[in-house]
Amino acid sequence: RMEIPPSRSCRWSTVYVNCSESDLSSIPTEQFPVGIQVYDLSYNNIESLPSHAFFRYSSLKELHLHHNLIFEINSQAFVGLSNLELLDLSANRLKKTKIFQPLSKLESLDLSSNTIRVLWRSVFDGLNQLKTLRISHNPISLFCADVSNMNKLQYFMAADTSLTYLPEVVRNAISRRLEMGFPFQVSLSESPIFCDCENLPFIRWMVFSKAFKFKNRRYRCSYPDSSYRDITDGYEETLKILSRQCSSNEVLFLSVGGTTLAFLSFIVISLVYRYRWKLRYMYYAAYIYLKPGNTAASDNMYEYDVFVCYAEEDRHFVMTCLYPALEARGLSVFIHHRHFTAGELIGSNIVRAVHSCRRTVVVLTRTFAESSWCNFEIQMANMESAHRGMPVLIFLLLDEMTGREMGAELLFNVQNNTYI
Repeated sequence: RMEIPPSRSCRWSTVYVNCSESDLSSIPTEQFPVGIQVYDLSYNNIESLPSHAFFRYSSLKELHLHHNLIFEINSQAFVGLSNLELLDLSANRLKKTKIFQPLSKLESLDLSSNTIRVLWRSVFDGLNQLKTLRISHNPISLFCADVSNMNKLQYFMAADTSLTYLPEVVRNAISRRLEMGFPFQVSLSESPIFCDCENLPFIRWMVFSKAFKFKNRRYRCSYPDSSYRDITDGYEETLKILSRQCSSNEVLFLSVGGTTLAFLSFIVISLVYRYRWKLRYMYYAAYIYLKPGNTAASDNMYEYDVFVCYAEEDRHFVMTCLYPALEARGLSVFIHHRHFTAGELIGSNIVRAVHSCRRTVVVLTRTFAESSWCNFEIQMANMESAHRGMPVLIFLLLDEMTGREMGAELLFNVQNNTYI
C-alpha cells in the first residue's frame, strides 16, 4: 500500500519510495521506512547531493536520480549504501565523478547524458561487482579509468562521446575477460574514432575483438582535417588501407630516424674527438678538485717551477744532466718517477703536475714522440696554457727529428712554443 506524506508528493511503502516528478529541489527530509529497497527521485530539480544524503537507507538496492540538475555530489553522499546494486545518474550536469567508493555491491552504473569530459584512473575504484557501465552521450575525450579489477563487467556503453580510442590497458582488460569465456559488449557507436596510423592498433583490436557488434549501429571514422566518414563494414576496409599506408610510413620513419641518428652520432663523435683533450683535462681536474684531501695549487701559487716530461729511455740524461742543471739554478723540479702519487690515476697525476708547476719542459726524442702518455702530457700542458692564458710549454730537442718523424700535431706544438 502506497502512502503520501503530508509535506511532499512522494508515494511510499515499506520497500519503495517514489518521488519522481515531484518538483523537488533537494533530497526530502522525511523519515521514510529504513528498510526501503527502491528510491526514485527522477525528473526533479535537484542540483546537489549532500554528505550522507541516504545514510539511513542501508537496505537500498536501487537509487534513481536521472533527469535532474545535479552538478555537485559530496564525496560522502553515498556513505551507508553498501547494498546498492543500481545507481542511475543519467541526464544531469555531472563533471566530477570520484564518488563511488562506498558502493561495493554496485552492479549497474548509468552516467549517460552528463557533462563529463575525463574519467581518471581511480574513478571506479572499489566497484568490483559492476556488470554494466553506461557513459554514453558525454563529451568524454579521455578514458583512463582502471577496469582491470572489474571482473564481472559485461557491458561498456560509450556511444556518442568524444572518445577516439580506448587505451591499451582497457583493451587488455576486456580481452582477458573474453579469453576467459565471459561475455562482454562494447559500444562506441557515433564516437569519432581516429582512423590514422597512430590509432591503427585500436582499429585492429576493434575489428578482431568479439566485444563489438557493428550491425545496425552507426560507427564513424574521424580524420586529421576534421572530416568524418560513416563506417558500414566494421572497419575492415579501413584496416586494410591503413595497414598498407602505415607500413610504408614505418619504413620511411625508420629510414629518416636512422639517418638522423647516424648524423647526430657523427656530430657528437666529431665534437668529442675535437675537444677530447680538453674533456680529459676537465675530467682529471675535476677528479683532483673533488677528491678528499685535495692539496692542488691555486691559480696564483705553484709548488714547483718545472715539470719535466720525458720517456723512460731518456731517464739517465734527465737525472744526470738536466735535473742537476735546473736545481743548480735554484729551480724546484717535479720528476714523475719521484713525485707522482702511488696508487693515483696516471692522468690525474699528470694534470696535478702540470697544474702545480710554472712551466712544463718536454725532453723531445724519437722515443718520446712514440709514447702515448708523453703525448698526453703535452696535451694537458696545452690545456693548462689555455686555462692560464699564457704559454707553459718549453721543448728541449734532444734528437734531430724531421717534421715527418714528429707528426703534424707534435710539429705544430713545437713551432708554437719555445724550443731549444
